[in-house]
Amino acid sequence: MLAWARNFALAALAGMAVTGSLLFSAEANPVFQLKAILFAAGLINVAIYEFWARPVVEHIASGSSMPARAKATGVLSLVIWIAVAACGRSIAYF
Repeated sequence: MLAWARNFALAALAGMAVTGSLLFSAEANPVFQLKAILFAAGLINVAIYEFWARPVVEHIASGSSMPARAKATGVLSLVIWIAVAACGRSIAYF
Protein backbone atom coordinates (compact mmCIF):
# COMPACT_ATOMS: atom_id res chain seq x y z
CA MET A 1 0.00 0.00 0.00
CA LEU A 2 2.77 2.44 0.88
CA ALA A 3 4.56 1.82 -2.43
CA TRP A 4 1.34 2.53 -4.34
CA ALA A 5 0.79 5.79 -2.45
CA ARG A 6 4.37 6.88 -3.04
CA ASN A 7 4.11 6.14 -6.77
CA PHE A 8 0.82 8.03 -6.94
CA ALA A 9 2.40 11.02 -5.17
CA LEU A 10 5.35 11.02 -7.57
CA ALA A 11 3.00 10.90 -10.56
CA ALA A 12 1.00 13.80 -9.12
CA LEU A 13 4.22 15.75 -8.55
CA ALA A 14 5.25 15.19 -12.16
CA GLY A 15 1.82 16.38 -13.31
CA MET A 16 2.11 19.52 -11.20
CA ALA A 17 5.57 20.22 -12.61
CA VAL A 18 4.32 19.90 -16.20
CA THR A 19 1.24 22.06 -15.71
CA GLY A 20 3.20 24.58 -13.63
CA SER A 21 5.81 24.98 -16.34
CA LEU A 22 3.03 25.62 -18.86
CA LEU A 23 1.60 28.30 -16.58
CA PHE A 24 5.05 29.81 -16.11
CA SER A 25 5.51 30.07 -19.88
CA ALA A 26 2.18 31.92 -20.16
CA GLU A 27 2.51 34.36 -17.25
CA ALA A 28 4.90 34.45 -14.33
CA ASN A 29 3.43 37.01 -11.94
CA PRO A 30 4.88 37.51 -8.42
CA VAL A 31 2.35 35.15 -6.82
CA PHE A 32 3.33 32.37 -9.21
CA GLN A 33 6.98 33.01 -8.44
CA LEU A 34 6.20 32.72 -4.71
CA LYS A 35 4.32 29.49 -5.40
CA ALA A 36 7.34 28.11 -7.28
CA ILE A 37 9.65 29.00 -4.38
CA LEU A 38 7.28 27.39 -1.87
CA PHE A 39 7.01 24.33 -4.11
CA ALA A 40 10.80 23.99 -4.06
CA ALA A 41 10.79 24.46 -0.28
CA GLY A 42 8.21 21.68 -0.01
CA LEU A 43 10.43 19.33 -1.99
CA ILE A 44 13.41 20.25 0.16
CA ASN A 45 11.30 19.53 3.25
CA VAL A 46 10.46 16.08 1.84
CA ALA A 47 14.17 15.40 1.38
CA ILE A 48 14.87 16.58 4.93
CA TYR A 49 12.22 14.20 6.24
CA GLU A 50 13.50 11.29 4.16
CA PHE A 51 17.13 11.66 5.23
CA TRP A 52 16.84 13.16 8.73
CA ALA A 53 13.54 12.17 10.34
CA ARG A 54 12.39 8.98 8.61
CA PRO A 55 15.27 6.80 9.86
CA VAL A 56 14.37 7.76 13.43
CA VAL A 57 10.64 7.20 12.87
CA GLU A 58 11.22 3.74 11.43
CA HIS A 59 12.96 2.62 14.63
CA ILE A 60 10.59 3.92 17.31
CA ALA A 61 8.58 1.46 19.33
CA SER A 62 4.88 1.08 18.77
CA GLY A 63 2.94 3.48 20.98
CA SER A 64 5.90 5.82 21.48
CA SER A 65 5.51 9.50 20.85
CA MET A 66 6.66 10.85 17.52
CA PRO A 67 10.17 12.36 17.57
CA ALA A 68 10.37 16.15 17.49
CA ARG A 69 12.16 16.17 14.14
CA ALA A 70 9.32 14.23 12.53
CA LYS A 71 6.73 16.55 14.07
CA ALA A 72 8.65 19.59 12.86
CA THR A 73 8.92 18.36 9.28
CA GLY A 74 5.24 17.37 9.34
CA VAL A 75 4.06 20.78 10.53
CA LEU A 76 6.36 22.53 8.09
CA SER A 77 5.01 20.35 5.29
CA LEU A 78 1.42 21.25 6.12
CA VAL A 79 2.22 24.97 6.20
CA ILE A 80 4.19 24.90 2.96
CA TRP A 81 1.68 22.89 0.91
CA ILE A 82 -1.29 24.90 2.17
CA ALA A 83 0.60 28.06 1.18
CA VAL A 84 1.30 26.55 -2.27
CA ALA A 85 -2.41 25.86 -2.70
CA ALA A 86 -3.32 29.37 -1.52
CA CYS A 87 -0.87 30.90 -3.98
CA GLY A 88 -2.31 28.75 -6.73
CA ARG A 89 -5.79 30.06 -5.99
CA SER A 90 -4.50 33.65 -5.83
CA ILE A 91 -2.58 33.72 -9.11
CA ALA A 92 -5.57 34.94 -11.11
CA TYR A 93 -6.09 37.96 -8.86
CA PHE A 94 -2.64 39.51 -9.25
